[in-house]
Amino acid sequence: MELEVTADQVANAAFTLFSATTEEMKKPVEQWLNTFRDTRAAWGISEQLVRSPSVPIDIAFFGAMTLQHKVRLQHGCDDAYRACRYCEI
Repeated sequence: MELEVTADQVANAAFTLFSATTEEMKKPVEQWLNTFRDTRAAWGISEQLVRSPSVPIDIAFFGAMTLQHKVRLQHGCDDAYRACRYCEI
């Protein structure tokens, strides 16, 4: 199931995640962002977040990390912290 989301929705969710003060506030947003991260739409929206000069740096960083996650998965890197034959850390 593909989520239909906009860059503004993702930016707002990331902002909420980064500014949340309790786990109760973070958990549902983190789950939603993880679901988003695995969609095809995440490619374009994450690129928008990275390229937009009006996006705060922490939101652009979230976009960059989402792109990194997607590239690593595409190359078969199942662990974000372990190097694979395509990705050297």
